[in-house]
Amino acid sequence: MDGTEVREAIERVRAGDVEAYGSIVETFQLDARLFAARLGLRGHAVDDLTQEAFLRALEKLGRFDPEGSFPAWLKGIIRNLYRQRLERQAREKRGRQSYLARYLLNRSEHDTGAEDVQERAAALRECLKKISGKASRLVQLKFAEGKKAVEVSTILRMSVGSVTKALSRIRAVLRECVATELRRAAHG
Repeated sequence: MDGTEVREAIERVRAGDVEAYGSIVETFQLDARLFAARLGLRGHAVDDLTQEAFLRALEKLGRFDPEGSFPAWLKGIIRNLYRQRLERQAREKRGRQSYLARYLLNRSEHDTGAEDVQERAAALRECLKKISGKASRLVQLKFAEGKKAVEVSTILRMSVGSVTKALSRIRAVLRECVATELRRAAHG
């Protein structure tokens, strides 16, 4: 599809022929997916972001300047959606760390006896960085998003018992990690 054909398809969509948008998607889908992958996304995340970008472009098509470049405009949308996703993930991570810090601080009477809340929170932040994969997702769903164990089990396709046991193990690992970090900080 050349520039003239793209402009014509956009005009048809604006006139109510939503099916004409399919030819636009078909034309630019591969480039959009490659651009999303160059941002650092992989697998389903590329597909999700690309699909979301095409939907957003359709919603905002009235704002597109027909004399402009549709691929450049679409890449701008992808870039903005990616930035929003990163910002959301950072907020969720901060929330998860904050919730876990409060949780561990409230249960710390039997831990190492460290009185300094700031040291304990810093130690917990370091320990949270070491969690990855499914354990990280469990922590995010349960503590950052506040989901119940049964909801987490559905999302992660695990039994409720497995979720509960995994969370218990994660909390124990975090408590031990925090204690180790606090001992390390105290000794130099």
